[in-house]
Amino acid sequence: MTGYPQVIHRLSTGYPQVIHRLSACLSLWINKTKMQKSVIDQKKFCEKLGSLSLAKSFLGREYLTWLWWLAETRGHALEISSSESEQTWLVDLWIDDRILLQSWDLRGHENLLRGGDPSHSPEAAASLCDGKVVREIRLGLRVAAVGDYSCTLKSTTLSPSGLRLPCDHPGAAEQEGMDESATDAIISARLQYCDIFLEITDALFAWFMKERSADDWEERGLSQIRSWIAGRGKNSTGDWSALH
Repeated sequence: MTGYPQVIHRLSTGYPQVIHRLSACLSLWINKTKMQKSVIDQKKFCEKLGSLSLAKSFLGREYLTWLWWLAETRGHALEISSSESEQTWLVDLWIDDRILLQSWDLRGHENLLRGGDPSHSPEAAASLCDGKVVREIRLGLRVAAVGDYSCTLKSTTLSPSGLRLPCDHPGAAEQEGMDESATDAIISARLQYCDIFLEITDALFAWFMKERSADDWEERGLSQIRSWIAGRGKNSTGDWSALH
């Protein structure tokens, strides 16, 4: 038992719950299509699946860039409201000790920045200004009255990996010698921490999708991100065509 059954169950699609329903619809469509193989051009079918995969990855790269921008420009004391529990969390957001960037066509060199504060490094600024996109970040969250979280997010799935939870129990990692009730209390607390984390990350993704699908995205949201990138490399004439 890993202690995270709810995480695995709720994030089975790789994307937050906002995308879960879309994935379910896709599965139904694929099953229906398989039953009609005799009348469907197999090549076009594969192209559709490939296009869907690219679109999903593209959305993930935009989301990670948006998170980076949000963390650096508005990341302190964010009010994040959960539609599930109707609770509002006060959250500090930052990019932790890992960022992976790659050229927009995914065929160029990768820049892996690790340790210290890589999001504020000259190398990170140069990569952004050169038009590289974010493929992976380690995200940190401090939730008021709860504690600190961190996890790694990849643009291809957005499934959190390496999730670290707040720990209210001294020596909670060393459960040897504990009686059953103490062990159950620790597991219960960790599951509650997981629920809070999922509510916050779902709300962040829903916030991004609302802004990304707004009619004024290019004039407001996208222009703010481009201005932020330009400010990171004041002497650069970077190409940000990968951001739409």
